[in-house]
Amino acid sequence: MSPAAEPEVAPDPGRRRPGRLVASLLVSVLLVVGALVALWPLVRSTRARWAFQRAEEHVAARRHAEAIEEYDLSIDLEPTRADAWGGRGRARLKVGNFIPGVLDVAHASGLDAAWIVPILEQGYQITYVVDLDRVFEALDDAETRRGRDDADVALVRGLFRFFDGIHAAGSPRDPTSLDVALDDIDAVVAARPDHAAAWALRGRILLARVRRAAPGPGRAGPLEETARSVAEALERAPELTLAHAVEAWRLVLLAEQPDLDPESVAAARASARGALDALRGLGGLGDEVRELEAALDDGPADDR
Repeated sequence: MSPAAEPEVAPDPGRRRPGRLVASLLVSVLLVVGALVALWPLVRSTRARWAFQRAEEHVAARRHAEAIEEYDLSIDLEPTRADAWGGRGRARLKVGNFIPGVLDVAHASGLDAAWIVPILEQGYQITYVVDLDRVFEALDDAETRRGRDDADVALVRGLFRFFDGIHAAGSPRDPTSLDVALDDIDAVVAARPDHAAAWALRGRILLARVRRAAPGPGRAGPLEETARSVAEALERAPELTLAHAVEAWRLVLLAEQPDLDPESVAAARASARGALDALRGLGGLGDEVRELEAALDDGPADDR
């Protein structure tokens, strides 16, 4: 007699095999990790913004050392924050760390071209409190630490060479300073073609060279190069006030060229007024606007 067959037991749909349970847990963990990874940049950006806001509060209360620490944190969390680099630069200038401060503002100008205006203003003020030889020594030290291809150092060196070239009413200690300044800025735009601020500064340096020559053929080449620099700057930063100012002055100086016929002179001056209107619309550079207004109303531009 054969033994009776054991009844089949239907699987319990409520029970999971251990392998499926582990797989389910792994999927859940991966989903959580993926969400955290996706959110991490936002978390860092938020923390960077909070640190920046604390830094600004310290600046308002004139606690510049504390502000620098908060700017440090903001930059560490979000290195592309131009306002944090620029803010730290200004705070460093307030406590007398001139070269690190200017280098910070120079770095900010590479992230947001508008910072080229503060660096021009603050850099020029430094020339009245720090000997330029000490400035260049400090920049050499910075270059040794950072590397010879550092764009910030090259930009700042070119900036101070420019100031050296126009200092004391056009009587520079070194008559080649403007040429050396241009070499430094050329190195920046060669390494960073997208650096709108450097292109605008290049145009400003070229204008100074134009003014060194009497109206005539000697101005033609630098004027063309200035136009190119302005075009490069405005292509990358259409609202860059310095570039519009340089363009207005270029057109004013172009109108002085003796080989231009009256119609071309009128056209150049009309274009200069258009560039001046654009500059007014953007705001800022008040002294520059007033000098351009005087130049366009009273005839030839003076040797600024």
